Amino acid sequence: MLVAAPRRSETRTLLERVGVHVSRYGLVVTLLLIGVLKFTAGEAQGIQPLVASSPLMFWLYHIFSLQTVSNLIGAIEIAVAVLIALRSFSAKLSFIGSIGAIITFSLTVSFLLSTSGAIQFSHGFLLLGDAGQFLIKDLVLLGASIWTAAEARKENLPFKSSVIELIDQMRSAPALWRGGRRIMSAPTGDEPRKVGVLLVGERLHLFLSFRHLEKLGCECHFAESHQEVSKLLSHTKLGIVLSICTHQRVSEIMALLAGLRVSMFYMLPVEEGCWWLPVLRNGEHCLGAPAIRPSEFTCVLVEIIKGIMTDAASSGLSVV
Repeated sequence: MLVAAPRRSETRTLLERVGVHVSRYGLVVTLLLIGVLKFTAGEAQGIQPLVASSPLMFWLYHIFSLQTVSNLIGAIEIAVAVLIALRSFSAKLSFIGSIGAIITFSLTVSFLLSTSGAIQFSHGFLLLGDAGQFLIKDLVLLGASIWTAAEARKENLPFKSSVIELIDQMRSAPALWRGGRRIMSAPTGDEPRKVGVLLVGERLHLFLSFRHLEKLGCECHFAESHQEVSKLLSHTKLGIVLSICTHQRVSEIMALLAGLRVSMFYMLPVEEGCWWLPVLRNGEHCLGAPAIRPSEFTCVLVEIIKGIMTDAASSGLSVV
């Protein structure tokens, strides 16, 4: 089934990026500031009624002093902030920090229920008391913590694409694999015609396995940049190009493929995995064409491969 791909303007993309950074690092700054504040005597006294009335935390005062409890909470908040801030270096550490933030703000939100006067019933409505007005903001911080955890965790998950799932069925390197690149060999007259498939992207580990495509009658090649694509085109005929590059690099690759009878697809990541966007069909631009759901993309590839092989057989030419 084909579905229309979402159109994203540059303005929306910019807003999304700003929202991502403000959410994550706003959470980091908030945790750092309130964490540092916990080391002051005034803050230690201020949180005492909240902690002492909590069924989950009251016991801390039976073990530690008033200031020590506050210092401990502050140290945890600072550590959590630092871990979340490491997102650019380690998604795993940021995920751990986000889980810590979720626990932290889940506890503070529970103070709304355990602290006397936080929520008051007045004039037929539930209203926030002084403590409730102070604590209600933690609902937003809890939501930001959950989002940062989900975003960091998603970075460690594989793409949910049917093509990637098929490719991942094989992890062993083929005989003609050497130094991270497939070494090309000229086909002999006895070899069956094969369809040249180019997989383009910086994370080539996603394309390490391609036995399924080879069973369909494909010869797979790899490239990380448009320079490598250009070099490959000098001695290899391609029928299909699958790209996980950025929009800019996709445009550069499309320019190289102009005039060639090549079908090209670009993988667009979405929350539930990815869609495949057709950008070239038999060498002609088809930007704006409906995107293809992952569950349907394999069938589309099979049909294209069969069509290429049928055309090659009828013309008596080799497709690779």
